[in-house]
Amino acid sequence: MKYIVMLTCQFDEILGGAEKQCKLLSERLVEHDKNIIILTSRLNFKLYYQEKRDSGIKVIRFWTYAPPNLAGRFIPASFIWGGQAFLWILKNRKKIDLLHVHQLRINAYVAALASKLASIPSIMKLGLGGEKSDVFTIGQKKYLFGKKGRNFVLTNANIFIATTRTIYENLRGFGVENDRIKLIPNGVDLSRVNETDINRTTKVENLRRFIYLGRIAEEKKLEVIIEAFSVLRSVNPVCLHVVGEGEYELACRELVKKLGLESVVFFEGVILDPFPMLYESDFFIQASDREGLSNSLLEAMACGVVPVVSNVSGSSDILEDGLTGVLINGNEINDVASAIKTCADMPIERVQKIAKKASEMVVSNFDIDSVAKQYLDLYRTVKSNS
Repeated sequence: MKYIVMLTCQFDEILGGAEKQCKLLSERLVEHDKNIIILTSRLNFKLYYQEKRDSGIKVIRFWTYAPPNLAGRFIPASFIWGGQAFLWILKNRKKIDLLHVHQLRINAYVAALASKLASIPSIMKLGLGGEKSDVFTIGQKKYLFGKKGRNFVLTNANIFIATTRTIYENLRGFGVENDRIKLIPNGVDLSRVNETDINRTTKVENLRRFIYLGRIAEEKKLEVIIEAFSVLRSVNPVCLHVVGEGEYELACRELVKKLGLESVVFFEGVILDPFPMLYESDFFIQASDREGLSNSLLEAMACGVVPVVSNVSGSSDILEDGLTGVLINGNEINDVASAIKTCADMPIERVQKIAKKASEMVVSNFDIDSVAKQYLDLYRTVKSNS
């Protein structure tokens, strides 16, 4: 029995885009009779070292004391995790078909080293594009290995996955050859998409409901979104539901209290199944200063929620301003407020028209089953050439 081994620094402990795609893709690959093992971390001794999911996925967790992100104060934690993962791979190398890295962190170094020393083919999927893309980040001095480490990864990995054109160009800019870069998008579970719900009318005619769905992190700029709602609250009847958690959550909650927005902005926490709340929303808002191909964005569009997003990597690949969503021109408070006002003033017929086109575009191009088949084809190619 041979395994495809997924390497993701964290898995269930956070619900970021890389982790969602790792889980969703792994489940689909199991349906195609692939044996999947996910190597990840555990920050809590009480979590099982190894477990077999009902979906057929095996999850193996190596303990470390902090998230193994290989930066700053987390460097020792990253080495603790990376050492365990590398030794496990060496011990089980005869059972491994290939290594599939989700977002380039310490897991990328582990897989590249295994490719060099044990001749195990590796695939590296980048999570972010733009000025702070994965390939840029792992070359920084705070990542210890710096440019030499980045070059080691770029030299020894077999294939790099770009989910957007921006990420593709980032890789080319660092010298990765065309034939080692594959454009494969993230996917959406279309079994959750309900056409009846997409064709709904707004539940409250005079209120436009926005949803923020994702980690509450610095680069997501939720504070800017909250400030923008403060600008508009006396002009348009709008509300914002924040779904997710993260290190900036407390600061965002305090900002809501400071601005007196408790009746406008609502924190919902983590919701494992966001689809019911998406169907109750009119607009999906995201003002990040960097992204890959956002899972939350794809899910929202599939559900007929009009996206209102910053023009960063991924957004311009799938969103046409005014046709399948609204692009935010800039990342200042007034820029975001202007985009929100455009949506708040939009006739309901136009909201529904954009929502329908957004859903049709995602359904036609981002089905997770289609994405899984692209990976299966790639796996066969990588193995035959290794």
